Amino acid sequence: MHSKNYEVFLGDVNSDEQVRLTYNDAFDGYPSISPDGHWLAFTSTRGSTPGTHVTGVYLEDISSLKLGPKTSAQKSK
Repeated sequence: MHSKNYEVFLGDVNSDEQVRLTYNDAFDGYPSISPDGHWLAFTSTRGSTPGTHVTGVYLEDISSLKLGPKTSAQKSK
């Protein structure tokens, strides 16, 4: 696990308003928004136990902030 809690935010460049999109004690990062603006894909170590460092790719509905399915997992060294 990472020693810091990284989260994903969405920002409005005109108003400087920020909305937090992920809420988890694990690393959440490397976000990408779908072309239609409905889904957020990001990587996360949520579900990992200390020392395992398993990273998964998650989908989240931006409007409801509900997680979709975890799409894959990769164990890092």
